[in-house]
Amino acid sequence: MPPIKRHDALVQFSREHHFGLLLSWKVKQGIAKNIDNKRMAEYILAASDVEILPHFENEEKELFGLLAKDDSLRLRAEQEHASIRQKLKELKDGQQAETLTAFVSELDAHIRFEERELFPHIEQQQSFEVYAGAIKVHESAPHEDFDSSWSDHFWV
Repeated sequence: MPPIKRHDALVQFSREHHFGLLLSWKVKQGIAKNIDNKRMAEYILAASDVEILPHFENEEKELFGLLAKDDSLRLRAEQEHASIRQKLKELKDGQQAETLTAFVSELDAHIRFEERELFPHIEQQQSFEVYAGAIKVHESAPHEDFDSSWSDHFWV
C-alpha cells in the first residue's frame, strides 16, 4: 500500500505511529521465539513511558480538541487510549502472559484506526487550518531513539 499523504501538521504523529507498529512487531517476534514475558513487558513499559504515553498525551491535547467533544471518532480514540493505558497498568502489575498479546493487538488496531479513519476525519474539518500552526510545534519537538539505549533486543 502506498504511503498516505498527510497534512503537514499530522506528519510527526504518523511517524510516531511507525514506532508503535514496530513495537508491536518486536513483541510478536518475541512471542514467536518464546521469549520470557517479563523481558518483553519491561521493554513495552519502558518504551511506553518514552514514546507511547507522551504520544497519547500530545494527541489528546493537540488533535482531539479539533473535534467536537461528542464526535464518535474522537470518543473511540479516547476510549482506545484508556484501554491501552489499562493494558500497560496490567503489565506493570505482573499480568504479562494474557496482556502481551492483547496489548499488541489493541495498539496495532488503534494505530491503524487513527491513520485510516481519525486523521482523515480531522483533515476534513473546516477549522483544521486554524490549528495547524500550533500543531507544527509538535513536529519540531526532539525525538529520542529509544531502541539505541535499550540493550535487550529480544526480537532479533
